[in-house]
Amino acid sequence: AADCILLLAFSGSCGMISRFMSSEKPHPEQPKVAQREKDVYDLLAWLELNRVKVATTAVILVAVGFGIATMRYLAEQKELKASGALLALKVPVSASTNTPPVSAESLQKVAQEFSGTSAAERARILAASALFTEGKYAQAETAFKAFLTEHPESAWRATAAYGVATAQEAQNKPEAVTSYQTLAAS
Repeated sequence: AADCILLLAFSGSCGMISRFMSSEKPHPEQPKVAQREKDVYDLLAWLELNRVKVATTAVILVAVGFGIATMRYLAEQKELKASGALLALKVPVSASTNTPPVSAESLQKVAQEFSGTSAAERARILAASALFTEGKYAQAETAFKAFLTEHPESAWRATAAYGVATAQEAQNKPEAVTSYQTLAAS
C-alpha cells in the first residue's frame, strides 16, 4: 500500500513537471500578437464599413493641400515679379551716380501693381524719397506719413519718420522740430 501511495505521488509530480517543461506552454508575447492581429482586423473592418467617408475625407485633404500649395506658389511668383519690376527701374544706390533718378510715378506704379509684397513696400518708401528729391515736399510728407500708417512694423519705419521731418523742415513747418524730437526719442 505504501508503494502505491509513493507511485501515485511520483506520477502526480511527474505530471506537474512535464506540464512545467512543456514547449506547448503559451509565451507571454502571444496575447499581444493576438491583440494586434485583432486590432488590425477591426481597423480593416471599420475601413470597409466607412470607405466612402474615408475616401471623401482623403480627397478633401488632398484638395486643401493642393490649394494651399498653389496659393503659396502664386504669392512667391508675385514677390519675384515685384522684385524684378523694382530692379528693372534701376534705382541708384547713392546720389553720386551718373544714373538719372527714377521718377516717383514709376515707383508708385510698381507699389500699386504689386501691393502686399516687400518690393512694393520698398517701392513706396523710394517713391516718397523721389518726391522729396523732385522738390515736391508736401507730396513727399504725405507719402511718408501714408507709409507709416500702412506699414507700422516696417524695417523702413525710421526712414519714413525721418522723411516726414525733413519734408516738414523743407516746407518751413514748425512741427518739423517735434517730428525730429519724436524720431530721436524712438
